[in-house]
Amino acid sequence: MSTSKWNDIIRLQRECTRLKKENNEYRQQLSLNHSNDQQQQQIELLRQIIFLHEVELLDSDSGLRTSGSRRNSGRKRTSKFNQCESKDSTDSDIEGVSSPPVLRNRA
Repeated sequence: MSTSKWNDIIRLQRECTRLKKENNEYRQQLSLNHSNDQQQQQIELLRQIIFLHEVELLDSDSGLRTSGSRRNSGRKRTSKFNQCESKDSTDSDIEGVSSPPVLRNRA
């Protein structure tokens, strides 16, 4: 075999080795990108789940506050400590002051 053919074979082997290495690097990068895309999708899904739970929590919290307000709105304190009696729909929390019509309609 001539020296030039031998050199061509060695050059082609090196080129083949380089291309295999480059191909492996591209595959690894593609795999990482695919993994990153999946992670980003999972993160976005978790963010949406958290957001929905926050909304539900806020709704339930406001519902608790509203029901607590309704429960206590039908009572007013009397002169006796910690005793309550039913409030008339025209009564207000301040003695001698009538509730506005909007509040009377709700009571």
